[in-house]
Amino acid sequence: MKSVKWGLYLFLFVATLLVFAKPTRAGSDGVYFSEIAWRGSSVSTADEFIELINLSDNDIDLRGWQVLDLIKNEPMVNISSGTIKPRGYFLIANSTRDHQYSKGESVLNIDPDLVESDISLSNSDFEIALVNPAGETVDTAGDGREPFFGEYEGQIASMARKNPILNGDLEDAWEPTKFRKNIDPSILDYATPENSSVGETEEPPVENTPVYDKIRLTEIMLHPERDYNGDGNVNSADEWIEIANIGEESTNLKGWAIADRSGKQFAFGESTLEPFGFFVLSKNESGISINDSGETLTLSSPNNDVIDKVEIPSARSYESSYSRWADQWYFSTSITPGRINEVVQRKSANKPTIEKLQQGEGLPVKFEAIVKSVERDRISVEYLGHDIDILTSQIDFDTGQKISINGLNRSGENPIIEANKIVSSKTSSKKEATISTVVDSPEQFETVTLEKIISNATKVTFPKETQFEKLSQISGSDGFNLGKLLLYFYSVFLLVIMVIFNELYHRVGL
Repeated sequence: MKSVKWGLYLFLFVATLLVFAKPTRAGSDGVYFSEIAWRGSSVSTADEFIELINLSDNDIDLRGWQVLDLIKNEPMVNISSGTIKPRGYFLIANSTRDHQYSKGESVLNIDPDLVESDISLSNSDFEIALVNPAGETVDTAGDGREPFFGEYEGQIASMARKNPILNGDLEDAWEPTKFRKNIDPSILDYATPENSSVGETEEPPVENTPVYDKIRLTEIMLHPERDYNGDGNVNSADEWIEIANIGEESTNLKGWAIADRSGKQFAFGESTLEPFGFFVLSKNESGISINDSGETLTLSSPNNDVIDKVEIPSARSYESSYSRWADQWYFSTSITPGRINEVVQRKSANKPTIEKLQQGEGLPVKFEAIVKSVERDRISVEYLGHDIDILTSQIDFDTGQKISINGLNRSGENPIIEANKIVSSKTSSKKEATISTVVDSPEQFETVTLEKIISNATKVTFPKETQFEKLSQISGSDGFNLGKLLLYFYSVFLLVIMVIFNELYHRVGL
């Protein structure tokens, strides 16, 4: 009899947990988050995408499906039409593949299945859910904190699913993307977006076909003030032209040519340019002289097609190279022959406008802003009504704190600043609750009551973050975590009460 009662107690306890517990993945549809570009791209932080994969054996109609922002507890994406085939993909992007950001086109080299401009993936509080038309949470991504991965080998990388069996709120289910596919070949980001047409329009690769669009002009020295060619003299002979292979295959440069505005041409001999490698061509080798008053250079493939072209403005009075960055050109005081370009401008801006930040790659800037959130390797701040990421190892700051930032601008629709120095201010945007009373005389002060304090209060202000809001933050976006904890304690309490009544029943013979 006792064993039966104990079994009943255990059943009630487990059943209570199962009724109220909220599963991470409620559905069994076979559709999962497979790749998420939460950092955007080197062109723009708004150049984001979400990729879904169907691991079932059936076509799945995505009408009525949603992607929810679990932090804000609101829909981010509503899918009105679309089908995802078995082992197929569905690509949701913030823009079309030819969308023009301030630094160039979207890095996507493939058409999204759905363009949704409301995609805004948080860099600090990241947690999204995939929900089917029945309202079931099929999959999740993120744990409500910073996204798990966003960089590989020093370059921006999307976050790729490596194990769909594991819940998407676990770091072990993800890894940084380590390959490049279906993105602009001039971009060094790591991403592999796929759309629903994969497998239908792809053609088998052709053996030994040269990939001409992978070779680019990347940096030009047109007013040297150093001995680059090592002959002991500093003069125009120290000019040089740099090209790079931005593809994943080696390219033989034989037959390639560089020509200037006058038509003077240099043809490459037998030489191999390795993947992501550089070739620096000195004036001594090429015989091409770059005019300080302005020049035009073209790069041609062995079949005489012009693959790349750059219009060079007149040279600066100080030493600087003309450098390519995100498919645009800038004069830079950071000179990097044979290395990845880093644009640094000589001029600087104090309290720059947002437009200047969006267009001024490599511009040294200084401004004050309010901290919005602190992440693993960056601070998100509010400046002139815009959210800006500050890349820094200094993360000992509080939300609402005012800071002064010195750094290097990385332009884009949503600018990013590489901080050199951050100085905190003692002032804060947080307001403290204060109560002041009106006291007319010492006698009145002696007889002040709580009612008088309340009735005489002249100023009552509250913090922006009330205790109720703090409770909501502790409990999660839907109050589940705290509710679940309370439920556990309540269930244990019921179990204890049952045990006590059972003992009393047997001892007093009720």
